[in-house]
Amino acid sequence: MKPFDSLRKTHNYGVAYHVYGVPRRCCPAIRGSVRAQGFTLVEAMIVVIIIAILAAFAIPAFKDMMRRGQITAATQEVLADLTLAKGEAVRRSVNTYLVSSNSDGVTTWQIRAGDPTTGELLQQRQARDSVTITPASASTSNPGNIVFQPRGSAEGGAATIRLSHNDAPDTNRACVTVSWAGNITVSPIDKINADCFTP
Repeated sequence: MKPFDSLRKTHNYGVAYHVYGVPRRCCPAIRGSVRAQGFTLVEAMIVVIIIAILAAFAIPAFKDMMRRGQITAATQEVLADLTLAKGEAVRRSVNTYLVSSNSDGVTTWQIRAGDPTTGELLQQRQARDSVTITPASASTSNPGNIVFQPRGSAEGGAATIRLSHNDAPDTNRACVTVSWAGNITVSPIDKINADCFTP
């Protein structure tokens, strides 16, 4: 008998242990039944297809949401400037003018008090690159400009500012309307009056 033969022990499951307790072999029947972990190529391809299908539906909706957000932000800017022009007309007891200009497709507007050209500059803003803004005024003395009188009314009657997104002008658009009494209203993007975008 060899010196360490008496110290070897055989486990009930057929695992032979050396004197230091390190297994020489371990449960071949159990080890063979364990499946290798990980994804197969077919499973990976199925995941890729599912992601592609979801993206096909999500990307257009995301782009539409972004366009609506840009139109909404531009509309709020116009609304704020019109409110400022009306308030200054009443406070100063002079006409205030929203004067717009277009250069290389970019709309810029100014708010001036007293005179559309030389009056005090109250505000100046440039339209967002993705949005086209088209003001339309009923004023005959200041065509193209929106004029607020000292009582807060709009000179010449109602005026409308049309906003449309350059990527989807027929579906992403809004209107800001100034009534003859000076009331300012915004048409929601999904509820635009058919006459709003009629020249």
